[in-house]
Amino acid sequence: MKSRRDSAQPENIEPYNTENFPAINLKRIDDDCVQFEEEWQAGSKPYLKDYLTGFDGGLRSALLVELLLLDIEYRMRAGQWPDPSDYETRFPGDTPAIESAFNSAVDDSRRRTNGT
Repeated sequence: MKSRRDSAQPENIEPYNTENFPAINLKRIDDDCVQFEEEWQAGSKPYLKDYLTGFDGGLRSALLVELLLLDIEYRMRAGQWPDPSDYETRFPGDTPAIESAFNSAVDDSRRRTNGT
């Protein structure tokens, strides 16, 4: 779920809650996530920062969380264990989004391990 900020985006939306984002914003987030994932699947390692251009506010945070989830997953498939500090160095103002993505990734991993 990715989306670029537009004039229809209210300022008071929670940063990672995409339920209230306009459909056009969600489509943009989805499109960027699909492209990001396709790059991973093609054998290249896409740059997160390239996908954040033109996004700001809650939409940027929501997009970053979604991209981080994909990045974490593909890095783990490649035998890496990403660390939040790797991302905090590159995105120093986005610690809450990074923490959210890592918490979600850990929760997903636990669900898969427990079969729920």
